[in-house]
Amino acid sequence: MLCCLPLSLLALLPFVSGHGYVAQVAIDGKDYYGNVPNANPVPSIVRQINDVAPVKGAANPYLNCGQDAQLASLIANANPGSQMQFWWKGGDGSNWPHDIGPIMTYMAQCVGTTCDQYNSTNAEWFKIEETGLQPGNLVWYQQNISALIQSFIRLHPI
Repeated sequence: MLCCLPLSLLALLPFVSGHGYVAQVAIDGKDYYGNVPNANPVPSIVRQINDVAPVKGAANPYLNCGQDAQLASLIANANPGSQMQFWWKGGDGSNWPHDIGPIMTYMAQCVGTTCDQYNSTNAEWFKIEETGLQPGNLVWYQQNISALIQSFIRLHPI
C-alpha cells in the first residue's frame, strides 16, 4: 500500500524543496488525483499539503510528506512490478515551475495500519527512483515535468 506519495520533487524529500504538489498519480493504469494545497479536499491517495514553501532542515517534521500534510482519505496498492506515473504542478495549479535538478521518489510501507491512517513521522523510507541529466545532453529530466510529461516508474520485483 502507498503512503505519502512523494514530493519528489516531493520532493518528497526531493519534492519538498520544490514549490508544488503531486497533482495526479496512476498505478497500473488507474488514475488518482491529488488536492490543490490548502484547498477544499476531495478523497485522494495523495496527502494534501497546506503550503508549497520549501521544507528546510533534516529534523523538520514536515520533511516526510510536506508542509502540514493531512492524512490521505483513500488507499491504493502498488506491488512489485507495478507501473507508476506521477504528474506534478506548481502550487497555484500552473505547470511545474522548475527545470533543473534531480528527481528522487521515495515510498514507505504503512506499518501496523492502513495508509489512510498511517503516521509517517517515523517511517522507514526507501528510494524507488532517481533521475538527473538525460543521456547524451545537459537537459534535466525535471524539464519534462515542466512540459507536462509525466514521470514513469516501475517498481522492481523483490
